[in-house]
Amino acid sequence: SAASDVYKRQVIKEARTGKERPIDFPTTCPSCGSRLVRLQEEAAWRCLNIACPVQLMERLKHFASRRAMDIQGLGGRTATVLVLSKLIEDVGDIYYLTEEMLLKDLHSRIEAMGLPRPTFIGELNARKLLKGIEESKNRPLHRVIYAIGIRYVGYTTATLIADLVDSIDELIDIPIERLEETPGIGPKIAQSIKQFFTIPENIKVIEKLKAAGVRMKKEEVGGPLKDKIFLFTGALSIPRDEAKNKVEALGGKCVSSVSKK
Repeated sequence: SAASDVYKRQVIKEARTGKERPIDFPTTCPSCGSRLVRLQEEAAWRCLNIACPVQLMERLKHFASRRAMDIQGLGGRTATVLVLSKLIEDVGDIYYLTEEMLLKDLHSRIEAMGLPRPTFIGELNARKLLKGIEESKNRPLHRVIYAIGIRYVGYTTATLIADLVDSIDELIDIPIERLEETPGIGPKIAQSIKQFFTIPENIKVIEKLKAAGVRMKKEEVGGPLKDKIFLFTGALSIPRDEAKNKVEALGGKCVSSVSKK
C-alpha cells in the first residue's frame, strides 16, 4: 500500500524508546580479517578481498564462467568441493591443481570432514578440468579483467578497460582521473577499480596468476576477422557467449550496442 511504502523510506521516530545506541560497524571482515570498505554514496560496508573464504565459492564460479575464463569442467559442484576441501583458497590456486590433488587429496579431505565422497570427480573429469584450466591461460585481457571480479566491472566495462590499457600492471597504476574521463566508466566504477587494487590479497592473487602463466597483457590477435566488429541480435543457433568467443578467437571484436563508430 502507499502507507507501507512511505514507512519503508523513512525513519519511524515514534517507535523509538530512548534505549537506542549508536551502531559500531566492524572495521574488518569476520571471515578473512581484511579491512572493510564503504564505497562512496553506499550505505554498506564491504570486504573487497578476492580470497575471502565466504565469497570464494561464488568468485570461483564467476572466474570459470563462459564469459570469463571459460574453464570447462569447473561448475558449481566442483567449485563447492574444491573450496570445502581447501585445495583452493583463492582463484589463483586453480592453476596449481594436479591430477593427484583432484583424485587423492580432494577425496581424502572431503571424507575426513564426514561428507560424501564426490563421485563426479573421477579420472576422466579430472583430466577434462585440468585441460580446461590450461586452455584458459590464453584468454584475452578483457576476460581476465572481468574474471577477477572487480565490483561494478561487468563484461562490457571490462572490454572498455582493456581498450584503455595494455596490461593488468598498467591498470593497477593508472591514474583515477584517466579512468573517470573514459566514456562508460566514470567516477563510481573508477573508484571501485582503484580500491580493488589497494587490497594486498588481491595483488597476491594477480601475482599468482602471472606466475602460473595466465596471459595478463594485451596481445595482437590475428585471424580472418581481424579489425571487424560484430554485434549479435535476435535468436542464435548457439549460445550468445559461445558465438562471441568464436569471433574473438578469430581476431574479431564484439560489442553490445551500435555506436557512431
